[in-house]
Amino acid sequence: MWLVNWQEAGPLVTVVVRWDPVIRGPDVAPAVTSQRGGDGRKLNRRVRPAHDDHLPRWQGLKARGSHVEVQSYRADSAWIMMITDGSHLNEWRSLMVDVVSIILSSIAVGFSIFVFVNGLRRYKRDLFLRIHEIMIGEDQYRGRQLLLSRPYDETNIEELSFSERTNISRVLATYDTLGFYLQHGYLMKENVLDMWGDPAYRAWDAAQPFVARRRRVSGLPAYPHFGYLAGLAASRRPQAGTNSRDA
Repeated sequence: MWLVNWQEAGPLVTVVVRWDPVIRGPDVAPAVTSQRGGDGRKLNRRVRPAHDDHLPRWQGLKARGSHVEVQSYRADSAWIMMITDGSHLNEWRSLMVDVVSIILSSIAVGFSIFVFVNGLRRYKRDLFLRIHEIMIGEDQYRGRQLLLSRPYDETNIEELSFSERTNISRVLATYDTLGFYLQHGYLMKENVLDMWGDPAYRAWDAAQPFVARRRRVSGLPAYPHFGYLAGLAASRRPQAGTNSRDA
């Protein structure tokens, strides 16, 4: 008996793996009759295919546990398979998180603006109510009645007593303060003119001798903000009518 190695003897069996496996080699028995309609190379026996060997690519991927989402669409009577990887889903979630964050931030900014505007209106309203309470005081009412009771000139102004001139001067200063707050935007124009527009216009007209005397004595503009308030009231007078609080 001769001992030889496999290099000298040559391979006993050669296996070529193709779509239809064909076994060749020197020790293979002669081929049996092939199946009807075959090509002469297939053996007359059933070969059990291995799992996933003959499945479509997308089914094989899904069967092997790959995280793929398959969506099928039909276009012109042809089926198109679209494979969506999990990374696309993560990108979509990240985009939605960004969009929701922007929407929530916009809502917060809008709410902050609303709170600011509403607080500013409330501040102006409260300030006007405090000034209004001062203007309806007893001394203010007495001074307005005294100012509108008769026409004044340089002569009869000197005939007034000290308390009377004090009451009239306090009324003029209060109107000037009201006009100052209105001119600088601390009050709402509609509220001021609706409540005190017509009385301010009539008081400014009756106070011209006092304004001229104050200007002559001090050498400075007298009650400029009162004049601004009276000018606004004059522009509304035809529409406002007579809404006098001192009648």
